[in-house]
Amino acid sequence: PGIKVDAGAKPLAFCPGETVTEGLDNLPRRCAEYARLGAKFAKWRAVIAINEEDGLPTTTCIEANAHALARYAALCQECGIVPMVEPEVLMDGV
Repeated sequence: PGIKVDAGAKPLAFCPGETVTEGLDNLPRRCAEYARLGAKFAKWRAVIAINEEDGLPTTTCIEANAHALARYAALCQECGIVPMVEPEVLMDGV
């Protein structure tokens, strides 16, 4: 069994049309509880939009989401939960 632990994609400040996935607050406590309840894996989705016309994705968006994914993965592993890292790439403006 597994569980989605992110809090959803939210607008990324100063990056119109881009998002960063939130939910790292209290993640260690939540993961410990999920593991106690039997969770074996967790999922975290990061949405990256590609649109050449709008210059997306920006470096800021890529770095913010990569950092969040890495922190999520490490926190899950500390609790014995396998992290499913899911960068979702949207090809909107090719």
